[in-house]
Amino acid sequence: MSKKLLCLTLSILMLLSCLLTGCSTKKSTDEEGGEEQVDNSAKTIVMWVVTENETDEKAEELVNKAFTKITKSKFKTNVVIKFCTEAEYYEKLETAIEDSQKDVLMAEEAAKELRKYLKLHKGEKSNDQLTKDFYKEYPKYAPYADMEEEEDEDGEEVTTEEETVLNEFGIAEIKYPEPKPNQVDIFYLSGYDRYMTYYNNEWLASLNEELSTSSKKLNDYISTALLSGVQVEGGVYAIPNNVEIGQYTYMMIDKKLFDAYYQKIDKIGNVLDLNSFFRDVKNENALNNKTPDDAGYIVPLASNYAEVAKMLCWYWDMSYTDQSVYDMYYDEINANGEGTGRYYVLKKKYVVETEVTDENGETKVEKTEVIAPSVQPDVLYKTNAEGQFVDKDGKVLNYSYKVDDEKGFLYDADKISVDEVKTLKPDALAAGALYLVDENGDAVTPETDKRVKIDGETKTDADGNARPTYYYFYDDEAEFSILGTMMKDAADRSRGEINLGFNSLFTSAEYREMYATMKDFEYQGYFGEVKDGQTAAVFFQEGDARIKLEAEANKGVYTVGGKEYYAVVAEYPEATEKELYGNMFAVYANSNYLARSMEVITYLNTNAELRNLLQYGIEGQHYTLVGDKETGLTARPLSNKEYGIYRMDIAKTGNCFIATPTESMGADAWTYAKSQNNDALVNPLLGFDFNTAVADSDYSLDVTLIDHIAELNAQALDAIKDCTNKEELMEKLINNKENDGGLAAMFGSAAGDVKLNKATNPEYDPESPLGPESEEEQTPDKSGSSPYTVYYSWLTTYGYLAEDEAED
Repeated sequence: MSKKLLCLTLSILMLLSCLLTGCSTKKSTDEEGGEEQVDNSAKTIVMWVVTENETDEKAEELVNKAFTKITKSKFKTNVVIKFCTEAEYYEKLETAIEDSQKDVLMAEEAAKELRKYLKLHKGEKSNDQLTKDFYKEYPKYAPYADMEEEEDEDGEEVTTEEETVLNEFGIAEIKYPEPKPNQVDIFYLSGYDRYMTYYNNEWLASLNEELSTSSKKLNDYISTALLSGVQVEGGVYAIPNNVEIGQYTYMMIDKKLFDAYYQKIDKIGNVLDLNSFFRDVKNENALNNKTPDDAGYIVPLASNYAEVAKMLCWYWDMSYTDQSVYDMYYDEINANGEGTGRYYVLKKKYVVETEVTDENGETKVEKTEVIAPSVQPDVLYKTNAEGQFVDKDGKVLNYSYKVDDEKGFLYDADKISVDEVKTLKPDALAAGALYLVDENGDAVTPETDKRVKIDGETKTDADGNARPTYYYFYDDEAEFSILGTMMKDAADRSRGEINLGFNSLFTSAEYREMYATMKDFEYQGYFGEVKDGQTAAVFFQEGDARIKLEAEANKGVYTVGGKEYYAVVAEYPEATEKELYGNMFAVYANSNYLARSMEVITYLNTNAELRNLLQYGIEGQHYTLVGDKETGLTARPLSNKEYGIYRMDIAKTGNCFIATPTESMGADAWTYAKSQNNDALVNPLLGFDFNTAVADSDYSLDVTLIDHIAELNAQALDAIKDCTNKEELMEKLINNKENDGGLAAMFGSAAGDVKLNKATNPEYDPESPLGPESEEEQTPDKSGSSPYTVYYSWLTTYGYLAEDEAED
């Protein structure tokens, strides 16, 4: 059969099918079992993607043609792909979004003016002719002539009558609409900050309904950790691309040594369970007369207290920086000529301690006094929409911040803009002294300051006084605090599975035993570093799922450097901000084609053919497959002038796990990655920030409470610093007599420490500090909220509160 005859036959069959069944709509069954009408008419959507720099227009054209051939056949959807390099992508995308919003306004204006024109010339000609005359007379409205026809009054897609055109063989084919200028439907999105910016700009369509109906197949293909992790206020607004999540931390235990002491590996859950094994290893060294400096010495645990402690306990170590502009420090030049005559951004002074080694090799600590700047210097000053300082007439002031290098401060920079100052972290801020300069680089003084002060925007306390503005931060790698949470089993340390409480740790028997055991590891000399000629009985190693799966297949044993070790998972892979928000596809909130767009996104993430096409191009033209079905296939890119060069980042084009791996990855890359993602956890604090949480609150955090806890931390460490063995330490820990320094008594509720009790109460309300059921008359606590209250409220609001929240 000739090619033309085959095309004619297929076209006739297609047209007959349309005549018999109808081309514009189809019936489907909803979740209640009833029938609903689904628009099945031809549509054109625009998809924005990021391409590598090497990709050329010829390859893009061929790939787009092949891509839309599949989507036309599958969904009757023409997909126009906008390829942009990463350097230009967001500027072009955001310009299109902003221009599309202007187009909507122009379309509304055009429709309004057309109605007025038809009314004014009613009866002179037919409406069709008058409409043509209108657009001829007002050509600026012509591009917006049919934009209003895309949706009905409720914003729903409307079914339009399909048109057909003759192809090169004279066969009737469906005519697809041309894309609108600035049309945006599907687009690639990367990064938490950009995700939240687009969400706040209302540029992202909610995908919840689609994920529970027509696109629910995605739930079987995209990692649960990723889909649940990108939720904002309970909604999903982008589909994350499946990528490999994190790394495991394995506790590697010398099998030969472990078996020699008749230990049972199935009894080992974490490092605390190895106490008796470490003792045996220590005795082994003593029998062989080996010291920590000798070759042949066996280091019981090649680690340190801090590394191991963070696997067992989460310490809350909070601090803050005062950002208040009214604390701005002007270093006035006095009568003796002392002072700099400069506006320093914050008057708080800090001492930076630096260890230095002199020429004799002796180490000493040098102390440098610095002035820490603010991170929000415009709180009390008028700014424009871009955050720039303006004068009383609204004129932009070219003010910036300059580092005071004349005093030898540590921060290495020249001039810093207002916006850059806001992004600097507190530790960086404390390292330098910034002062305000004008466009000429001269220091701004009270006499020359042209900023307009806006006191009305200042937050005030209950008495109407200006409230300080604080930047809160905490150390998630902290080694000690009296407040924290004992971590549960390594597999359960996920958001929604564990609440990180501000519990008074020394009142917990479980914590006291853990802390005493860990300190005993130090007393006994179990921690250490492996030197030349030495080995370790236990060490920690990061790795992927290969170690776990190979060990499971070999009775828990994994070989490293020819030596066998039991591999015990100490920490599971944890989804970070980069993995959750690093690569996503979203649908524009004002797109007329949400359902069609989600059909394409779903197919891209569940169909290997379409996925490989977008990633690698056309097989035989842009890439070739290497290997066979038995050993596994990998993709090798081609360079061919006839077809162009096509290169894409595999993480930016959809679900990685259904794409063919590259040669460098290996054919089995996704086997291990899928297993790893199934184990992946979501950090309990991911998405939580004290500064964001209290921004719109009537109360800031109680910084006096934060200071008080820091003082108690120092007291606790001071109380136990002289202990030399576990027995002495346990006596300090469990002693119930506060006067004797017993920590359980000092930090228990019975001690009567009001601020400590406030810090450990998740439901503390500054409006009712005595509790909601108290019959006493209550005075609001003007010092602010408890950090625990803020965190607990966030857990509750976003549905992350674990059911088993109660602890000892």
